[in-house]
Amino acid sequence: MPLDKIALYEKFDQYIGEDLLTKGERMNELLKDTFESITHTIEDAVIVLTPLIDSVPELLTIYNNLTQINAVYADLPNIDTVAGDTVQINALYSKLAELLALHTELSKLLALHAKLPELLALHGELNKLVALFDNLPGLVAIYNNLGAILNLNSNLSHVTTVEAALVSIQTVSDSIANVNIAAADIANINTTAENIASVNTTATNMLDVKEVAENMPYVQTAASKMADIEAAPGAALDAATARDKAQDWADEAEDVEVETGQFSAKHWAAKSDGSATAASASKDLANDYANKAEDVEVEPGKYSAKHYAEKAEKYYQDWYGIEWDITAGAIPPTRIGNLDMHKVLPIQENIYHSILNDDGTENYKLDPADWSKKLTGGAADLSGADGMVMGFLPNFYYKFEAEGTKRRFKASEMPLLGFTYFKGRYGSSYQASLNRTNNKLASVKNTSADYRGGDNTSAWDLLDKTLLGMPATSISRTNFRNYSRNRGAGWEMYHYEFHLMKAYLIYLEFASFNTQLPVNAARDANGFRQGGLGDGVTTLSGSLWNTWKSYNPFIPCGHSDSLASGTGEVAYEMPAGYGAALTVQVNRWRGFEIPVGGHIYENSDQANIRIAANDDPDPTSKLYVAADPADWNDSNYTNYELVGELARENGYITEMINGAIVPRAVGGGSSTFFCDYFYTSLPADGASASLRTLLFGGIAYYSAYAGVGYSISYYWPSTAFAFFGSRLCFIPA
Repeated sequence: MPLDKIALYEKFDQYIGEDLLTKGERMNELLKDTFESITHTIEDAVIVLTPLIDSVPELLTIYNNLTQINAVYADLPNIDTVAGDTVQINALYSKLAELLALHTELSKLLALHAKLPELLALHGELNKLVALFDNLPGLVAIYNNLGAILNLNSNLSHVTTVEAALVSIQTVSDSIANVNIAAADIANINTTAENIASVNTTATNMLDVKEVAENMPYVQTAASKMADIEAAPGAALDAATARDKAQDWADEAEDVEVETGQFSAKHWAAKSDGSATAASASKDLANDYANKAEDVEVEPGKYSAKHYAEKAEKYYQDWYGIEWDITAGAIPPTRIGNLDMHKVLPIQENIYHSILNDDGTENYKLDPADWSKKLTGGAADLSGADGMVMGFLPNFYYKFEAEGTKRRFKASEMPLLGFTYFKGRYGSSYQASLNRTNNKLASVKNTSADYRGGDNTSAWDLLDKTLLGMPATSISRTNFRNYSRNRGAGWEMYHYEFHLMKAYLIYLEFASFNTQLPVNAARDANGFRQGGLGDGVTTLSGSLWNTWKSYNPFIPCGHSDSLASGTGEVAYEMPAGYGAALTVQVNRWRGFEIPVGGHIYENSDQANIRIAANDDPDPTSKLYVAADPADWNDSNYTNYELVGELARENGYITEMINGAIVPRAVGGGSSTFFCDYFYTSLPADGASASLRTLLFGGIAYYSAYAGVGYSISYYWPSTAFAFFGSRLCFIPA
């Protein structure tokens, strides 16, 4: 419904006042000083913690033993199969007593942790301050300026007076009398300026900016024309300038110059004896400042109010997104924003795949319809000889919103007010391989011994459980990071931010959180994408997989390359050694193979999870994320930002932390809310908080548990299993 004009004017005074810049600078200084204070406090804590941690190396040894127990629990559906190994399991459990014995050594750590809630509470308050800026209604400035154009009614009455005066006025005094008569007759303004009615309509109904001028088109897509559009606050200021200029040309007092040697219509009305031409020119200039067409100058470098109104509308519409209700689990997200963009999907359409050199330059782009070819013609080589096979996730701007029970994700190619910039980067088209000769993480389609995958068992090379051509596993997060950086500057392993953006672009494309819906290449009646990416590689028997291949990977990298840069699925028939007849579907999204989970876990960097026991002074599970790869580590949270608190129970995800891809709450189902599962575990009472890694997607027998929203915070950064993989990424400087 239309916003109340008075309320808008009050908000304009509140947010767009003359001292806004000063307030913003002060707020930035306050935030900067406060964050620096928190950073120094945490650094001091680290200095104290480090020697204490070094003094208890036995703790790490016991933790490494406990991860073997967790591996068994991760295979709960098949626990009967491993029942014969309960003696070993009980032996591992017996070591828990050693862990409890170390409790006294950790008392100092717990005392320090007692102060963490104060810091985190302060950090939360700072987040609220930052959120105020995101909620700043930037377009209020535009609307208020447009509303002020309504004042032209009274100002331009003087112009109408001139027309009436020139016809019937013989004397200056008679002319002034007619000015007063014309001022009372607002209807005559529509005769003087045909398009002023559109401006009046805008003031009455500010939510429909299209009515600013009767010829204003509905913008199909603004991206191609927006390169030179001013940011909304700038557009508002220019619109206000145009409004004021129009008012001056209409209403400046007699003998007061509007510009050097030039006077207003009111001036010439008072001096109408012989001044008809000048008065008419003033009238026309006033009308031009109100109503000149978009991109047509009124004077050199100056544009009309209508020009800025149309620019503002395009600015406002240049995004597309989804909205969902966290209490309505059975209802999928709703498409919002520019619906034509939902048909075109401009950001997703900018994804492409190429062969990337180790210095980060593109050797060549791949033909999106046939990866055996270069985009420019000629044969492409995916073996690694020409470089790494990488997909580019493009630059764009995004915004997460929370309003009551509503949540929104918005995306745009334009730097809209309150939106955050995502820096484009490359992610491996395949799950990562490893060059065994130089220990460089890779993205290749290569069946040589140099790229033997899994745990590198060479004895299987000639069997149907061969690891040649498979993704590399049995590697810890620590080593995945090292192996990726061995390739050179800018190279990283799969990381939290890449997964976050990929996940929400998939949610946005299908307007669904159930990424395992059947593949449907057809568009719906509205021209939107529908369906999902299928079950993927998630339907194996865990016991058969273990017996056959000890949980090592079995899908060769590049199996779905027949889809090239497309979306869909390709069948893979399980070898006889698996022990049962089974065909799985290897899915693909815009060239990324196995993009939403299944087959093997994908370990991630950038996010550190702090999980504390129930009797800890801070008994929470928290997600910390560091923007700068130089800060990514496996031992602390220095220069990491608290994103939010995670769920502390296993279950289907009902709500994500706003702006994140990890759950705040669980308790849903495989076809409601986010449709994917979350696993976690808590330290025993009396134990210190532990730092965990975050793995995404699920594994080959997780069925409906798996998906792009699936995550698990069970494991330590040092953990390595046969079903632990990752991806390769490159972040341009």
